Amino acid sequence: MQKIEQRLHHELVFSTVNKELGGRPDIKEFLFGSDKLVGIFSIENDLTDERVSEYRKAYFGVGDTECYKLNLPNDNKLFLKMEYTNAMGNNHYARFWVVHLFICEVLGLIYPGVTQILEVTSGSSGIALAMACEVLGFDVTILVPSLLPENRIKPMRRSTTTIIEVPGYIDNCIAKLREMVKEGNYYVTNHSEEKADVITHVFSRIGHELVRDVDFPIDYAVLAMGNGTSTMAIGKALKESNENIEITAYRPHFEEDPEEVVFGLIAANIDCRHIPLAMNYVDNQVYTTGVDIEALRSQYKYDTEVYNLGYSSLYGLHFAHELAKTVEGRKIVTVGYDKMDRY
Repeated sequence: MQKIEQRLHHELVFSTVNKELGGRPDIKEFLFGSDKLVGIFSIENDLTDERVSEYRKAYFGVGDTECYKLNLPNDNKLFLKMEYTNAMGNNHYARFWVVHLFICEVLGLIYPGVTQILEVTSGSSGIALAMACEVLGFDVTILVPSLLPENRIKPMRRSTTTIIEVPGYIDNCIAKLREMVKEGNYYVTNHSEEKADVITHVFSRIGHELVRDVDFPIDYAVLAMGNGTSTMAIGKALKESNENIEITAYRPHFEEDPEEVVFGLIAANIDCRHIPLAMNYVDNQVYTTGVDIEALRSQYKYDTEVYNLGYSSLYGLHFAHELAKTVEGRKIVTVGYDKMDRY
C-alpha cells in the first residue's frame, strides 16, 4: 500500500499518462485508429476478468451515436450527431472517461478505493466523470465555477464525488487545481492539459463516424469551441477525409460581452492548450454573442430531438441555419453535445 501511495503522489505535471504509454505501443496504436472504442477493453492487461467486465458494463450504450437529419433552407441537409444520447452522462464526454480510467488503471497509475482523482469542469465533463467514478469505485474531487446552475451540479453529486465550488469561472478553477495538487495527494486527470491527448484520440471517433455515416462529401462542419479537444479531434478527422471541407467554430466574444457565459463554450480570454491546436483545422470563427437562441428553440418546439439540445449544441444549429442562407444543396454536420435539462 505504501508503494502505491508513493507512486500516486504527483507534482504539478500532466505527462504521466504520456510517459507510461511509451511502454504500451499497442494502446497507442489503438487510440490512433478508428475502431470502436469498446475494443480497448480487449487490450492486454493484468486486471481481473471481473474488473474488465465492470468497465465493459460501464461503457455499455456509449459511442456510435446516430445522425439526426434536418432539412435546411436552399436544399441543404444538416446531419446532427446526437452525442447527448450517450449513456454514462448524456454528453460527448461519456465516450472519454471510462476509456481514460481504464487505460490509467491498466498502466498502474490509479487504483480504485485508493486514488483521489482531481478534475475541473463547467458541467458535461464532470457529470460523465462523476458517474464513471461511482460505478468503477474511484473517489474524485471536482472543482466547478460557483456560477454553475444546480442543474449542472446535481448530476455530479455522487457517493464517491466531492464538489468544490470556486468563485469565478474555469480559469479560476484551474488556478485552484494548481494550488491543491501542490498540497494534496491527488491524481490530476485535467482533460484540458493532459499531454498524452487521449481525449483527442477518443473524440476523433465522432469525426470518423460522421465520415462513415454521411454520404461523401461533407461540405461544411459547425463545431463548438470549448477547451479545444473535441474541435481539434473532429476537425482533424473531417479534414483528413476531405481537405476541402470548411469548418466553422463558434464561441462567446469576450471583447463584445465580457460577462457572457455559455457553459461548454470558452471565450478567447481563457487560455486552454488545445485551442491553438484546434484552430489549425478551423476556417471561420463566429460568435454566440447577441444570438437569440430561444427564437431558434421556438422554431423547433415540436421537434423533441432538437428541443432537448443544450445551449452549447443549439448554437451549432443556429450557425448551420445561417450558413444555409449562403449555399445550396450542401451537406452540413454539427454535434449535439449535451441536453437542455442540464442548464
